[in-house]
Amino acid sequence: MNYPVKNDPDFISSLKLAELIDISHATVKRSMSAFQKRGKINFSRADESNDMPDGCQKSVEIYILNKCDALKITLHLNPSARDSVEKYWHNKQVSHPIGTVPDDLKHLDDTFSIRQIAVLLNAHERKFTDWLVKHKYVYRLNRINVPITPYKEKVKTGKMVLVPRAIADLSVLEPRFTVKGLNHVSEDWAYYLKEMSGDK
Repeated sequence: MNYPVKNDPDFISSLKLAELIDISHATVKRSMSAFQKRGKINFSRADESNDMPDGCQKSVEIYILNKCDALKITLHLNPSARDSVEKYWHNKQVSHPIGTVPDDLKHLDDTFSIRQIAVLLNAHERKFTDWLVKHKYVYRLNRINVPITPYKEKVKTGKMVLVPRAIADLSVLEPRFTVKGLNHVSEDWAYYLKEMSGDK
Protein backbone atom coordinates (compact mmCIF):
# COMPACT_ATOMS: atom_id res chain seq x y z
CA MET A 1 0.00 0.00 0.00
CA ASN A 2 1.17 3.54 -0.73
CA TYR A 3 0.61 5.48 2.48
CA PRO A 4 0.94 9.28 2.36
CA VAL A 5 4.18 10.83 3.53
CA LYS A 6 4.06 12.44 6.94
CA ASN A 7 5.05 15.90 5.65
CA ASP A 8 2.23 16.12 3.09
CA PRO A 9 0.86 19.65 3.81
CA ASP A 10 -2.65 19.09 2.41
CA PHE A 11 -5.51 18.96 4.86
CA ILE A 12 -9.25 18.36 5.18
CA SER A 13 -12.03 19.47 7.50
CA SER A 14 -13.55 16.97 9.92
CA LEU A 15 -16.99 17.76 8.45
CA LYS A 16 -15.85 16.92 4.92
CA LEU A 17 -14.18 13.72 6.13
CA ALA A 18 -17.39 12.62 7.86
CA GLU A 19 -19.28 13.20 4.62
CA LEU A 20 -16.76 11.20 2.57
CA ILE A 21 -16.69 8.17 4.84
CA ASP A 22 -20.45 8.26 5.58
CA ILE A 23 -20.00 8.45 9.34
CA SER A 24 -21.57 11.04 11.65
CA HIS A 25 -19.46 14.10 12.34
CA ALA A 26 -19.78 13.50 16.09
CA THR A 27 -18.35 9.98 15.70
CA VAL A 28 -15.48 11.26 13.57
CA LYS A 29 -14.63 13.89 16.19
CA ARG A 30 -14.74 11.33 19.02
CA SER A 31 -12.33 9.09 17.14
CA MET A 32 -10.06 12.03 16.37
CA SER A 33 -9.98 12.95 20.05
CA ALA A 34 -9.19 9.37 21.10
CA PHE A 35 -6.40 9.08 18.53
CA GLN A 36 -4.93 12.41 19.57
CA LYS A 37 -4.86 11.39 23.24
CA ARG A 38 -2.86 8.32 22.23
CA GLY A 39 -0.45 10.49 20.25
CA LYS A 40 -1.42 8.94 16.91
CA ILE A 41 -2.68 12.08 15.15
CA ASN A 42 -2.71 15.87 15.41
CA PHE A 43 -5.47 18.26 14.47
CA SER A 44 -6.52 21.84 15.08
CA ARG A 45 -9.81 23.66 15.53
CA ALA A 46 -10.83 25.65 12.48
CA ASP A 47 -14.22 27.29 12.99
CA GLU A 48 -17.88 26.81 13.79
CA SER A 49 -20.43 26.25 11.04
CA ASN A 50 -24.19 26.56 10.83
CA ASP A 51 -24.53 24.83 7.45
CA MET A 52 -24.77 21.06 7.84
CA PRO A 53 -24.82 18.59 4.90
CA ASP A 54 -28.40 17.58 5.74
CA GLY A 55 -29.54 21.21 5.48
CA CYS A 56 -30.08 21.67 9.23
CA GLN A 57 -29.01 24.87 10.94
CA LYS A 58 -26.75 23.78 13.75
CA SER A 59 -23.67 25.23 15.41
CA VAL A 60 -20.86 22.69 15.25
CA GLU A 61 -17.13 22.76 15.87
CA ILE A 62 -15.03 21.93 12.82
CA TYR A 63 -11.46 20.65 12.93
CA ILE A 64 -8.76 20.29 10.31
CA LEU A 65 -6.31 17.44 9.86
CA ASN A 66 -3.79 16.33 7.27
CA LYS A 67 -4.11 13.53 4.75
CA CYS A 68 -2.10 10.98 6.73
CA ASP A 69 -4.20 11.47 9.87
CA ALA A 70 -7.46 11.59 7.90
CA LEU A 71 -6.67 8.18 6.43
CA LYS A 72 -5.97 6.79 9.92
CA ILE A 73 -9.46 7.86 10.98
CA THR A 74 -10.93 6.47 7.75
CA LEU A 75 -9.30 3.07 8.20
CA HIS A 76 -10.49 2.98 11.81
CA LEU A 77 -14.11 3.92 11.17
CA ASN A 78 -14.86 2.76 7.63
CA PRO A 79 -11.98 1.09 5.74
CA SER A 80 -14.18 0.59 2.67
CA ALA A 81 -14.34 4.39 2.26
CA ARG A 82 -10.61 4.72 1.72
CA ASP A 83 -11.02 4.90 -2.07
CA SER A 84 -13.46 7.80 -1.67
CA VAL A 85 -10.98 9.71 0.47
CA GLU A 86 -8.10 8.98 -1.91
CA LYS A 87 -10.24 10.10 -4.87
CA TYR A 88 -11.11 13.31 -3.02
CA TRP A 89 -7.41 14.05 -2.54
CA HIS A 90 -6.57 13.22 -6.12
CA ASN A 91 -9.24 15.58 -7.44
CA LYS A 92 -8.25 18.29 -4.98
CA GLN A 93 -4.57 18.13 -5.91
CA VAL A 94 -5.43 18.44 -9.59
CA SER A 95 -7.26 21.73 -8.99
CA HIS A 96 -5.35 22.81 -5.86
CA PRO A 97 -1.63 21.91 -5.79
CA ILE A 98 -0.02 20.86 -2.52
CA GLY A 99 0.27 23.83 -0.20
CA THR A 100 -3.01 25.56 -1.13
CA VAL A 101 -6.24 25.86 0.78
CA PRO A 102 -8.91 23.30 -0.20
CA ASP A 103 -12.40 24.46 -1.19
CA ASP A 104 -14.05 23.22 2.00
CA LEU A 105 -11.92 25.60 4.09
CA LYS A 106 -12.05 28.68 1.86
CA HIS A 107 -15.29 29.93 3.44
CA LEU A 108 -13.77 30.22 6.91
CA ASP A 109 -13.47 33.70 8.38
CA ASP A 110 -11.39 32.46 11.29
CA THR A 111 -7.67 33.07 11.74
CA PHE A 112 -4.96 30.54 12.54
CA SER A 113 -2.19 30.70 15.14
CA ILE A 114 1.40 29.73 14.39
CA ARG A 115 0.84 26.57 16.45
CA GLN A 116 -2.24 25.62 14.39
CA ILE A 117 -0.36 26.14 11.13
CA ALA A 118 2.53 24.03 12.41
CA VAL A 119 0.08 21.21 13.25
CA LEU A 120 -1.47 21.43 9.78
CA LEU A 121 1.93 21.20 8.10
CA ASN A 122 3.28 18.53 10.46
CA ALA A 123 6.08 20.87 11.47
CA HIS A 124 7.77 21.24 14.84
CA GLU A 125 6.37 24.49 16.25
CA ARG A 126 9.71 26.00 17.29
CA LYS A 127 11.39 25.01 14.04
CA PHE A 128 8.45 26.40 12.07
CA THR A 129 8.56 29.68 14.04
CA ASP A 130 12.29 29.99 13.32
CA TRP A 131 11.51 29.39 9.64
CA LEU A 132 8.86 32.15 9.71
CA VAL A 133 11.41 34.53 11.19
CA LYS A 134 14.04 33.58 8.60
CA HIS A 135 11.58 34.04 5.74
CA LYS A 136 10.37 37.40 7.06
CA TYR A 137 6.84 36.52 8.04
CA VAL A 138 7.41 37.58 11.63
CA TYR A 139 10.16 39.03 13.78
CA ARG A 140 10.91 38.85 17.49
CA LEU A 141 10.44 41.86 19.75
CA ASN A 142 10.99 39.97 23.01
CA ARG A 143 8.46 42.18 24.77
CA ILE A 144 6.22 40.66 27.40
CA ASN A 145 3.00 41.63 25.62
CA VAL A 146 4.30 41.30 22.02
CA PRO A 147 7.00 38.60 21.92
CA ILE A 148 6.66 38.14 18.17
CA THR A 149 4.93 40.23 15.51
CA PRO A 150 4.26 40.06 11.73
CA TYR A 151 6.02 42.28 9.23
CA LYS A 152 3.89 45.22 8.08
CA GLU A 153 3.83 43.85 4.52
CA LYS A 154 2.10 40.68 5.73
CA VAL A 155 -0.56 42.73 7.51
CA LYS A 156 -1.08 45.19 4.65
CA THR A 157 -1.57 42.37 2.14
CA GLY A 158 -4.13 40.65 4.37
CA LYS A 159 -2.02 37.59 5.13
CA MET A 160 -1.64 38.17 8.88
CA VAL A 161 -3.29 40.07 11.72
CA LEU A 162 -2.55 40.86 15.35
CA VAL A 163 -5.25 39.60 17.69
CA PRO A 164 -5.51 40.58 21.39
CA ARG A 165 -5.35 37.56 23.65
CA ALA A 166 -5.64 37.42 27.44
CA ILE A 167 -3.01 35.33 29.24
CA ALA A 168 -3.49 35.45 33.01
CA ASP A 169 -3.79 39.19 33.75
CA LEU A 170 -1.78 40.22 30.70
CA SER A 171 -3.15 41.27 27.32
CA VAL A 172 -0.94 39.86 24.56
CA LEU A 173 -1.04 40.66 20.84
CA GLU A 174 -0.82 37.33 19.03
CA PRO A 175 0.18 37.11 15.34
CA ARG A 176 -2.32 35.00 13.39
CA PHE A 177 -2.69 33.97 9.76
CA THR A 178 -5.78 34.69 7.69
CA VAL A 179 -7.02 32.07 5.19
CA LYS A 180 -5.14 34.03 2.51
CA GLY A 181 -2.01 33.89 4.66
CA LEU A 182 -2.53 30.17 5.30
CA ASN A 183 -2.61 29.58 1.56
CA HIS A 184 0.55 31.64 1.04
CA VAL A 185 2.62 30.17 3.87
CA SER A 186 1.56 26.61 2.93
CA GLU A 187 2.89 27.14 -0.60
CA ASP A 188 6.17 28.55 0.74
CA TRP A 189 6.53 25.67 3.20
CA ALA A 190 5.84 23.07 0.50
CA TYR A 191 8.54 24.66 -1.69
CA TYR A 192 10.94 24.67 1.28
CA LEU A 193 10.34 20.94 1.88
CA LYS A 194 11.01 20.19 -1.79
CA GLU A 195 14.28 22.13 -1.61
CA MET A 196 15.31 20.29 1.55
CA SER A 197 14.57 16.92 -0.05
CA GLY A 198 16.48 17.87 -3.22
CA ASP A 199 13.35 17.53 -5.36
CA LYS A 200 13.47 20.75 -7.38
